[in-house]
Amino acid sequence: MRIDVSAAALAAGFSNDPAGTHTSRTIMLGELRSLLAATRGDATYDDYVNSIVGDNALRKATSSTRQKSLRHLRELYALRSTVPAFAGLRALWSADESAQPLLAMLCSVARDPLLRSTAAVVLDAGPGTSLAAPDFAEAVGHSFPGRFTPGVLARIGRNVASSWTQSGHLRRRAGKIRASPRGCHRVVVGDGGRQERRHAGNLSPGRHPSASPPARGTRSERPPCRESPTCPSSDRLAPFHM
Repeated sequence: MRIDVSAAALAAGFSNDPAGTHTSRTIMLGELRSLLAATRGDATYDDYVNSIVGDNALRKATSSTRQKSLRHLRELYALRSTVPAFAGLRALWSADESAQPLLAMLCSVARDPLLRSTAAVVLDAGPGTSLAAPDFAEAVGHSFPGRFTPGVLARIGRNVASSWTQSGHLRRRAGKIRASPRGCHRVVVGDGGRQERRHAGNLSPGRHPSASPPARGTRSERPPCRESPTCPSSDRLAPFHM
């Protein structure tokens, strides 16, 4: 299902224009991790360019592959602190490594309409449901009719399946099995044009799902995160929802 976003979302760094990143690449989680590990939190776009092209932080063999990696990472993540979608990812990135795959997916879904058109395939599937590359190729084909040849759609399907696996939504077995990603941050996600803080478990704003209602006149405190006792947030990262 094609999902075009509002003007306000476009101003925040979302995109309705299919750049085609998933015709050849995935969300590039490994490369993103390498790049952000090699740069400061307040890095500029020029710093990211220098890290990829000049310092070869991604360990690419040729200059052309460095330039291609830069282009695809820019398409998916913007790499500019003035773009709110990327600024939010960068601000949260170092606080909890287990949340990084989901943060990468959130930003990529915002900026890549091809990937976003496959979200319903994953989110509508129950845990343990088997999903395959043709399921994603079919979703992209329906959302962008006549735009891609069958061969390109098949390649997009494989890359998209890999992206959802990298984010933790799918698990590798004989095929791809629907799973739930993990992390320890509160994540702000769009839902019907609104912006809400969603918490783990029931995905609703408010108390941690395991917390008891506070007594009247007392302060409410959330219990420690069961996924990571050292997590700075007391909330587990909820499965991604649009």
